[in-house]
Amino acid sequence: MKTIAIFNRKGGVGKTTMCVNIAACLDRVYGKKVLVIDCDTQSNATSYLAGDQNIVYKSTLSTYFKKPEKTLEQLQYNHLINNYEIVLGDVRQITVHTKVYYIAADEDLDYTRIKSPEVMKQLLDKVDSYFDYCIIDCPPGNNTVCANALTASDYIVVPVMSGKDAINGYQMVVNIMNGLRENGFNERLSILGLILNNVDKRIAHDKYYQEMWDEEAKGKVFDTIIHNASVIKDAREFGKPIHYYQRTSNAAKEISALTQEIMDRLEADINGKV
Repeated sequence: MKTIAIFNRKGGVGKTTMCVNIAACLDRVYGKKVLVIDCDTQSNATSYLAGDQNIVYKSTLSTYFKKPEKTLEQLQYNHLINNYEIVLGDVRQITVHTKVYYIAADEDLDYTRIKSPEVMKQLLDKVDSYFDYCIIDCPPGNNTVCANALTASDYIVVPVMSGKDAINGYQMVVNIMNGLRENGFNERLSILGLILNNVDKRIAHDKYYQEMWDEEAKGKVFDTIIHNASVIKDAREFGKPIHYYQRTSNAAKEISALTQEIMDRLEADINGKV
């Protein structure tokens, strides 16, 4: 199982949107079995994946932090079930049992005492053979939950947007990663790439910042750019990843191309080519 943390110290850059849509694309387009872990007390990834289902969670991520001794049989994964999609403007009623599973977050994460920075790693070790990928939606801060997520991860993917503050946010990610590596918490952790997200080519400064990112993070910026698209916002309102909502849209094609790039970089890294 390959574990990727979607992380940026800056909020509002589309971490949850990227996390959920990459996970769904890995399932719908590439046939992979994916576990999503929501590490943010705002529970945005949880509500995104739950859609209009009224779910009462018997256990959440905070439950695992409180009781890391839970066995594999006691872990609760919530299965994403897609019940409709929009095709050429029409609503098609379907039921698709996806291969996307998720562990929900809740407000208790803010108050949960975590015994070790390796609790999440121990959790993922239990399910390593059950999933192809684990995608972690990290909070924007640098708290103990985030430290656990990064300690358990193989790679970091950083969504970024235009603006001077975005550079500072990225540099903070680099500093946190280096700190974890130098202190022996996760020596294998590396930045897989940066996603230029919510780009509007019609706006001059977005093009300027795109060129700036190419200079700031040479070799790390993914070629695929995710443009500002109302269909992604519409899909989220319905609690649907874009590939379960309107898979023929340009936005879905961009997510597919980005996901392919992520898989290619992972393969290249494993083979020692990065």
